[in-house]
Amino acid sequence: RQGCTEAFFLLVDNGAAIKSADVNGVQPIHIAAQYGQIKILAYLLGSGVDVDCVDERGFTPLMYSCIGPSSGYVPLPNSSHVCCTQFLLTFGADVNHQEPTRHYSALHFSINNQNPISFHSLLKHPQINIHVKNGDNFDPLIFARMRQNSDAVAQLERRIQSTKAHIKPVFLQRYLVNAGIRKWLTRFFMLFIMTLIGLSVNSYEHSYWLRILFPIVVIFLCSHLFSYYVLEAKSVDHFAFAYVISSSVLMYITYWIYLQEPKFTISDIIYHFSTVYGLYCVRCIKTLNPGFIK
Repeated sequence: RQGCTEAFFLLVDNGAAIKSADVNGVQPIHIAAQYGQIKILAYLLGSGVDVDCVDERGFTPLMYSCIGPSSGYVPLPNSSHVCCTQFLLTFGADVNHQEPTRHYSALHFSINNQNPISFHSLLKHPQINIHVKNGDNFDPLIFARMRQNSDAVAQLERRIQSTKAHIKPVFLQRYLVNAGIRKWLTRFFMLFIMTLIGLSVNSYEHSYWLRILFPIVVIFLCSHLFSYYVLEAKSVDHFAFAYVISSSVLMYITYWIYLQEPKFTISDIIYHFSTVYGLYCVRCIKTLNPGFIK
């Protein structure tokens, strides 16, 4: 842990077990990976220690390298300390392994512990899964936003967009570089939703379920086509919010019309309550985060 390699090799030469574990199942390879003792790590791997051995929590050496040293760690003078993530990956460490409790992968640990060296090493690995989700159903991009890891967010967004760019049709490439087109496409989508729902609701010659399902299916297909082939990550967020705000506007307009003929059945009371509560939620959003709706 402190970088005293002489003491380690002295113990090994005198019969110390290199696979011994403490009460938590932590082995020397885990500690060497966490504290960047690459000489000790190389010896252990060369001596046959499994690169993916786990402790009692299911943590691998790769995960320990992404966690990194504790905040109060002070190495010995003249001792070496390097990030061992790339070294472990070279030895074939499982880059997508998830521990069994919270289902964190090494990528989640590197984001959570603000470890940019480990994060970049993992991201360069050809088999890395940047969409793997933890126990809370958060993929690395959402997790990085929650942890306010701006560097990880930027890297993941670029990686996702570059992955999409390889399969986008050439004739749609102009939409990717024109912010004005993306903005007006989002506004058109808002009007499209309101018009489609309004026409469907008033099509009395068709069955009720057809009037409900048709706009849902059309909106779902259009939103996925636009978000996958045209919009970048930031516009997708605006696109989703455009759907919510436009359908809400239409709902409140129809509610105002509905109030012209007041009724007082149980279903009407429930409708009134849910609508007033929705307006209250919008007010709370505007109060807590004034720039959100803008």
